[in-house]
Amino acid sequence: MTLRQIQYLVALADTGHFGRAAERCCATQSTLSLQIRRLEDYLGIRLFDRERRTVCDSAPAREIVVLGRRILFLAREVRRVARAAQAPGAGAGARLEGSIARDPDPEVYWAKPDRTRNVSAAARGRGVRGGGGGGG
Repeated sequence: MTLRQIQYLVALADTGHFGRAAERCCATQSTLSLQIRRLEDYLGIRLFDRERRTVCDSAPAREIVVLGRRILFLAREVRRVARAAQAPGAGAGARLEGSIARDPDPEVYWAKPDRTRNVSAAARGRGVRGGGGGGG
């Protein structure tokens, strides 16, 4: 699953039309269609019922689209924080501001116990929550 596929998914849900969604994403209709199909294959479910002139999203697709919007928001926030850290005088103390800092949802921001290998040893040593790491 890629951010691009999620972007296509959200655009298709918003427009209800492969052509308009492709236009919105600056992609060809065949590219968008192929990526939606690959996402459906990856997830193992049909997200959209393709009818003659319209596209109807399924109940699971509506829930996945909500999550997709959140993922795209978080990806933008990661880029924003990275750009802020590159700004002159930013240094290592660049902070998360805005809604992410106010919404410490452990399911989103911290690894679950079975995924602690994704948290570096240095982070665990500093006491960063990693869902079962050495600190915290």
